[in-house]
Amino acid sequence: MPNRTSLIRRLADLRRQFTGETDSTVLPAISRGGQQLDPVERALLLGAICRDYSARLLGDDHAPPLPGRIRAAVLPDATHPGQVQLEAGILAALSRALGYMRLGSPLTAGLAAQPGRALRMVRPQPDELVLHLEPPILAPLMLELLPRITSCDTVAGVPGLRARLHRRHIELYLFGSEPVATVLLANVSYRQWLAAMAFLEAARPESDPLRWTSNHPIPLTPEEVSALSSRPRATEYVHLASAVLRRAWLLGQTHGLCVQPEQPDVLHLSWQAGPSAGWVASRLVHPVVGLLGERFVVTPHPGGLVSIAACDQAATLVLQSTPETELAVMPSGTAWGKLWSAWEQAWSTPNRWMVES
Repeated sequence: MPNRTSLIRRLADLRRQFTGETDSTVLPAISRGGQQLDPVERALLLGAICRDYSARLLGDDHAPPLPGRIRAAVLPDATHPGQVQLEAGILAALSRALGYMRLGSPLTAGLAAQPGRALRMVRPQPDELVLHLEPPILAPLMLELLPRITSCDTVAGVPGLRARLHRRHIELYLFGSEPVATVLLANVSYRQWLAAMAFLEAARPESDPLRWTSNHPIPLTPEEVSALSSRPRATEYVHLASAVLRRAWLLGQTHGLCVQPEQPDVLHLSWQAGPSAGWVASRLVHPVVGLLGERFVVTPHPGGLVSIAACDQAATLVLQSTPETELAVMPSGTAWGKLWSAWEQAWSTPNRWMVES
């Protein structure tokens, strides 16, 4: 029977490759998960992390798959449709936010050019997700995420998304979802939040009924209700995007990240520098902490593309490491210098806390 302490350390080191977590966060998470498993399940887990799983790359893995309960004890995936939708929306918004940073001041442009500096850590939990971000990316991320009513009476951003400011973090949640879909942005000060809101004010000076003003949530607008009712239920595409976000540190040492516009059954991710697409694909089919699925086929394509197709799922993940990052297209006619000047002015003010209870 495996030594429980040594197994926890091995699982923590394995999960850390996907999430970038420190010992202070990953060890307690693995320990809590291990307490849910009996000795037989821990033995199965040890066998899974020790075996050669290279045959899974070719869809030829005859080892019995680990039960979902065992996998969730190591690196849990989102299961509720609302949580899946929220995390998929954040992955797409994070990709676009990186493009805004390259158009900013020398501070933000220099930060965007450094590998692994935008998303520092991911902490997957069964009922929520915790993200650790570098301060500047909070502003363009919130610009992309917070819903707004457009001139065509449609909703841009994530319909139903609301933000609640706490003393040391931001709580993003979907208003009215049951259970409440939640993503926490850790270690965000009041000054950082003010700077992000100044960025939004400069980008959207016009009045909007969904503008964030306090921790008291604004009820769903008719436009949001219409957008939510017409949105399809959580598809395999959004489940795949949510799973990638929970394993985002695999791409943590890359320059930029581009999520191609949504297709019904293909999630296309590209990045510059960092690991090769083949290396990332080989990790994502890991039997314990990889993507959910029993059998995979990993296929290289011209142009440095690698696709991962789960034999029991319709959605395909396409990975590409490129010489130059394909930046998201920014809206035309925007004075980006003005936005980042507003951010820097708020950022330079003394820090203070005025959190509404």
